[in-house]
Amino acid sequence: MKRILITLIFIFIISLSLSGSKQISIETQSKLLVKIITYDKAIDRYGEPIIIGVSSFKMKKALNMLHIKIKGKKFIVKKMNSTEDIKKYKVVYIDYNWQDKYEKIGKIIKKHPCLIFCNDSDLVEAGVGAVSFKTIKDRAKIIVNLGNAKSQGARFVPAFLRITIIIGRVN
Repeated sequence: MKRILITLIFIFIISLSLSGSKQISIETQSKLLVKIITYDKAIDRYGEPIIIGVSSFKMKKALNMLHIKIKGKKFIVKKMNSTEDIKKYKVVYIDYNWQDKYEKIGKIIKKHPCLIFCNDSDLVEAGVGAVSFKTIKDRAKIIVNLGNAKSQGARFVPAFLRITIIIGRVN
């Protein structure tokens, strides 16, 4: 419960800093990504260290600046060179630089499931990604496609899901 409260306070502070902005900064997204992983009951499936594949150097830099652990586990960030690299990871962040590769990503994760975080909420809404970040009426929101998250192996705690906008069908 304490972790959820801290996350809510963090989202509130982000919302205050967003007035007039349409996009959540990559630095803030990196902090949220790491925090959200802690809410996955299946965190052991990520191994140790947790290796996160990213499509952009901006996110790699932002994650490397954090110098923290995820539930006591170190994490390593690696820049992916192609969509085929997704097969190597259990956690992936897709930035706008791969916007035109969504169809290919969707095909890959059907055979090699991994938790997909996206800068673009359209990818999550389209049924490829599991988690994205969006501003709605100057407030930071976490969008979770629950069907995708489950098919990608994530088992988020209910307390976390209550503070998100859930989309997608669960089978």
